[in-house]
Amino acid sequence: MIKNKILAIIVFFCLFAQQGKSQTNFIQGFVIGLPFQSGAGIGNVGFEHHNIIKKKGWQIGLNAAAGTLTTDVGVPKRIWLTFDNIWFLSKQGLLSNSAFLSFFMEAGKRTISAGRVFPENGSIFQRTLSSEINPGIGIGKNFRLGKKSHFQLLAGPKMIIGFMKDEYKETASNLTFKNSYTKVSAGYRVLFNFCFPIGK
Repeated sequence: MIKNKILAIIVFFCLFAQQGKSQTNFIQGFVIGLPFQSGAGIGNVGFEHHNIIKKKGWQIGLNAAAGTLTTDVGVPKRIWLTFDNIWFLSKQGLLSNSAFLSFFMEAGKRTISAGRVFPENGSIFQRTLSSEINPGIGIGKNFRLGKKSHFQLLAGPKMIIGFMKDEYKETASNLTFKNSYTKVSAGYRVLFNFCFPIGK
């Protein structure tokens, strides 16, 4: 499933690589892993589009995270897609060296596995599964790294709308049952990207 998403993004890059001089496209990416006791890592790959004349743009990305570097409370494993509608604040100069506003949407899945737990009322908690839709707003800055490439930093708050399922196992029968519910909470997003131009 993950391979299919990556393949779809690569095809997407190729379709939009050829644009006029007023439009610029970039491939994005960032990954980091730290050897904490529980392990931690986060990474993403995506596509960024600038419309120089309209001072607007957008970007789409595939993201994955696990351990203590995730941007929400807990130590989950998470995979999600993001879409950003970008409005540049620069009145002149290159958009690859300017500040911008982003109105974004995340959609994905999260798994929170149980740590060391003990039976309670004849059952043992196994894990929480969550499908999420997370709208938010962020402010970012592009920093030029060379003649055409740049480094992107974005941060901002978001609303986390989670459709949750807690899984339990009965100690007597060894059967699994689920408790479903919806949870709305506040969170935040932090994004880092190295961006390199593609096409002409």
